[in-house]
Amino acid sequence: MKRFITRVELHGAGEQDYVNLHEAMERMGFARKIWADTRIWYYLPTAEYVYTGNITNQEVFNMAQRAANSTGRNSWILVAESVNITFQLAQVR
Repeated sequence: MKRFITRVELHGAGEQDYVNLHEAMERMGFARKIWADTRIWYYLPTAEYVYTGNITNQEVFNMAQRAANSTGRNSWILVAESVNITFQLAQVR
């Protein structure tokens, strides 16, 4: 399975816009937390998501774009397939 890190920034957005984005991204299969090799869940930085599946970068981008568009805000979207991820994040409690 491939793992993708995706960042979505909404322009001129308020808190509710991001709540709506998080819900739309979740419906598309994105998560806001990541499972580490240490067998602990960690939260990703604000407006970053992880997607795991056997699809292409473009397909992941298209899903993120549909989610972002559903907020009614303009957006910037970045998708990167990740082979190795190193991070320092807040542990899920």
